[in-house]
Amino acid sequence: MLKAKFLRMAKGGTQAIYEVQGTSSELSTYVANNFKNSPQGPVYKSSINGEAILDSNGNKTPLLFTSFPMPNKTQWYPLYQTLTGPNAGMFSLDKADLQFAMLVAKSTGGDFGQEFARQQVASFLEAPVSQSMSSLLDLDSEDGIEEDLTATATEETDESASSDAAFDEVETTAPKGAKVSK
Repeated sequence: MLKAKFLRMAKGGTQAIYEVQGTSSELSTYVANNFKNSPQGPVYKSSINGEAILDSNGNKTPLLFTSFPMPNKTQWYPLYQTLTGPNAGMFSLDKADLQFAMLVAKSTGGDFGQEFARQQVASFLEAPVSQSMSSLLDLDSEDGIEEDLTATATEETDESASSDAAFDEVETTAPKGAKVSK
């Protein structure tokens, strides 16, 4: 099954680029369908020198470009092929679950909609943790002493006080007739 994982942003943050993985025949089908109308041809993951980076099977890694990325940058997402319409044959990320969650949150609104949206975002951002990475998540200290990192309202630093003063000055020096929120 073809799958894609976020690689980087492009075009000033308006486009996400994903690397695509699959078998040799799946990758050939992907390239043939997704780049059939591209005058430059297929685009592959490459080094700074422009040399194609090969996967473990010796295949070039094609790229997927989208302006509608998925919320988790570390997860591999399945790609689905469009069967009908003007984009028939092309592969894309399956956003049905994400779009449904957005619709439910928007249509219910209020406290329920906010809580539903919060839970959905958390579920979309969850990624499986590998065994080697789980040791980094162990928050218990080795000596058993826990440090209290809770900040209180009375612990205002000089830096934050001066930045608040600078903000107040910006508000009071706004041009006459400008809308100012206080």
